[in-house]
Amino acid sequence: MKVVVSFILVIVFALTISCSGDSGNNNDNDILPSSGSEGEFVSSSSLTAGAQSSSSGAEISSSSSEKNTSSSSSSITENLCDGNPYNSATHFCNAANVLKPINIPVNDFTFDDIRFWVGEGENKSVMILKWNDGKTPSALAYGYKWSGTKYGIDMIMDIVKADKKLFALVFDSGFDTGYGYAIGGVGYDVNDNGLKLRLYNNVKSPNSNNLFITNAYDFDDWTKYDTEDRWQSGWYDGYWSYWVTDSFGDNWLYSNWGASSRALTNNSVDAWWFEADMDYDTSIYFACVEPLGDDCDGRNLFGDVFPIEIP
Repeated sequence: MKVVVSFILVIVFALTISCSGDSGNNNDNDILPSSGSEGEFVSSSSLTAGAQSSSSGAEISSSSSEKNTSSSSSSITENLCDGNPYNSATHFCNAANVLKPINIPVNDFTFDDIRFWVGEGENKSVMILKWNDGKTPSALAYGYKWSGTKYGIDMIMDIVKADKKLFALVFDSGFDTGYGYAIGGVGYDVNDNGLKLRLYNNVKSPNSNNLFITNAYDFDDWTKYDTEDRWQSGWYDGYWSYWVTDSFGDNWLYSNWGASSRALTNNSVDAWWFEADMDYDTSIYFACVEPLGDDCDGRNLFGDVFPIEIP
């Protein structure tokens, strides 16, 4: 009788092991979300393999933890500013080795914060673009180096040509008029899928300098082809107002001259601010320019400035 009972127990134990093994095999191809970033997946068999024995699992976990700590530490120590670690997602180390937030209040912004320089020469200027489109960063800043005589139109065209994500709509008055060019629109290719605009039902592409050229004051009719891109244009319904100063620390005044006539000086600023509200009673632009005149510091319109990096 004992022999029979023992034989039955052996069979039950063997069946239990067999069922347990089949269950593990059926899960080999199960897909579970990993504990990492959303959208990443791992196989449940990988998780099972790591836990085959408590002792080896502990060693693997410990080793993995040490690697992550080391990797994290290495990532932090790679970003140092004056010997202090920082998070590159929120801050950067400027040319003077000073830690700055990536979005800098305009009154704290300096030439040392520029990270995208275009041109060569002993003189330097800053160009700022603010779309007022509700997107971030709200205003992009570029640096421009030059020698000899340069105008505001040279700076914006040279920067647009250098940054392959930036594009502009330019009005060409013709060589015989003497009026030069006017900036009708400025855009930025957010997702790197090409520079295109719409004019009515026609799709337009820029020239080799990233410029769309028009001979009419039709700026309001040019619209963005890609809804994700940044784009503002206008002449009647909106307007790229032009704010300048010959010395970085002085008031940024509204320019009564177009960019083709505005001669750059060393340490000057050209700041472009899109006015989407052309109603005299509610426009921020009119509120600053009309009652205050030269006492209006256009710098205060720009809020935070983002010194863009070279792609």
